[in-house]
Amino acid sequence: MSEIKRREMLQLLGGAPAAALAFTWTAEEVTLAAAGAQQARADAAAPQQAYTPRFFTPREFAMITLLGDLIIPKDARSGSASAFGYA
Repeated sequence: MSEIKRREMLQLLGGAPAAALAFTWTAEEVTLAAAGAQQARADAAAPQQAYTPRFFTPREFAMITLLGDLIIPKDARSGSASAFGYA
């Protein structure tokens, strides 16, 4: 692997601000992004439907739920894997 030279590094760093200016948003894009963020917050706050497994039998799904809770148990900061409503 070749080492990068100081001159090359300075050229790369010097081009970063110019590249950042190339990625500006228009007012319309900002409005669309804000609307999308508001919709995502509303969707997250809405009551969720209970998850119904499509592939596993109820017994198999209970085993998967148990294994998930063993891998990601409830602690002082967060809930267990099944606490997120997928089981």
